[in-house]
Amino acid sequence: MVATFSFCANAQSVTADFSSLDKLVEKLDKACAKAPNPCGVGDIDGFVDGNKTAAKGAVDSAKKLHSLYSRQIGETEDGVQDVTITKPTLDDWLSLATAIATQTAGMAELGVSGKNAAESLKKVDKMKAIKLAKPLKWATDIMPVTGQALAEETKAIDQIIKLVKSENNL
Repeated sequence: MVATFSFCANAQSVTADFSSLDKLVEKLDKACAKAPNPCGVGDIDGFVDGNKTAAKGAVDSAKKLHSLYSRQIGETEDGVQDVTITKPTLDDWLSLATAIATQTAGMAELGVSGKNAAESLKKVDKMKAIKLAKPLKWATDIMPVTGQALAEETKAIDQIIKLVKSENNL
């Protein structure tokens, strides 16, 4: 799946199209709702749980990104601007970027966990392996979607941080 991300910036304003990220987040939400129950094999359960946690983390990060972005552009509700809401600081954006970088680094650990889960699947009898293949497939399918969502979030935050830094230098 190829996702597009559109981001436009100038010295005074920032606009973003989060449509591809929103589709990924929706897919992650739906997948988490259908997450398999524990199967009793530690490596497989660990891989599934790790992917579930990573997917939920990507969804939460996207929500925070949307929230900070709305505050950054001074989004209005029904044409009325809430003057009590302050723009996020550079530190707010850097904190979110750090959290997403940590999540992205965790994806590499999930790759190792996936290999261990596949090895565990090979060690069980064939009848049990058929049952265990379903949760393993769920986790394997959701992992690239989570990685893609985190990549989209990283691109957006990187551009916003560059803009915020340039505005501070004006």
